Amino acid sequence: MPAHAITHPTPAAEGRYGFREFLALFSELQERHLKDLQAQYGVYAGDVLRGGIRAWTDFRIKTVNRWIGAHAAVVAILDEAPLGSIPDPAATAEGLFDAALPFDSEERHLRNVQAQYGVYAGDVLRGEIEAWLTTRIEIATTNVRELVRALNEQALSAPAAHPAALPAAPSQQASTNTPSREAGAPPKARRRRTAQAGKGRTYTGTVLSTNPHGAVVLLDSGEQGWLHVSHLRQLNGGAWAESVSDFLMVGQVLRVRSIGTTHRGQVELALADARASKPTQNNTMTATTEPRDDMPPVGTEPRRGGRKWFGFGRNEKAET
Repeated sequence: MPAHAITHPTPAAEGRYGFREFLALFSELQERHLKDLQAQYGVYAGDVLRGGIRAWTDFRIKTVNRWIGAHAAVVAILDEAPLGSIPDPAATAEGLFDAALPFDSEERHLRNVQAQYGVYAGDVLRGEIEAWLTTRIEIATTNVRELVRALNEQALSAPAAHPAALPAAPSQQASTNTPSREAGAPPKARRRRTAQAGKGRTYTGTVLSTNPHGAVVLLDSGEQGWLHVSHLRQLNGGAWAESVSDFLMVGQVLRVRSIGTTHRGQVELALADARASKPTQNNTMTATTEPRDDMPPVGTEPRRGGRKWFGFGRNEKAET
């Protein structure tokens, strides 16, 4: 077994697993396999290396096209949600793919397979990558259909909004009795009624996914927020909540407020109203068990960002 075969997985983009993280892991596994082949066969590695590069290149094209097609299909399903309920379908689709599998499970397994099979890992690795991608697509598709169903049910059950009556036009007599503004006086500033962006702002959010430690919430601003389990005490009589899933379900609508920003750039949330709305019936969207903010990442070295699809060298500049 090559000396470098046993490695410790590193977190992908601080707990995120999107398209770039997928390409980065793909490239590392491919590069290590080709190096193992070269070390095994030495000067006789020419034909073997060329065959390996061809196999990885064909598989990369097939896999990337499949990922892109699946993302487009999820976005199309999100378009069936009520108008305005999902301001950014593309970003929401990314979040659904990210939350489909527990964090790091796929990467750990693929690295273990490579360590076990060494130079013979090519076909096995490619088969495992395809199987993991199939599972991620299936779960993301199940979750998006359940999310859209819940949003449509909520829209149907909501009372119809009646347009506000237009104010009566002021009479000519009233306008003549109104004292005129002094010449040169600046106009009065119009009072803003909307909450300022940032800390303290309140939102209406829909629970996108849950795990024992928190919930990803899709906000009405189009952003994604993170509601940590420690902020659910008011739903549990002031006591510590053991698991988010005991109190929240996917598709549930909440009134939340911003208390800052997480290290992943999400809006950090707390409940603005302890009377959380009830979830819709039959809300059985698959919830993930991926660790989030309160769990330290595995390993200490950050994984490089996604590389060019056909680049194999380690000296390529990582994307940020």
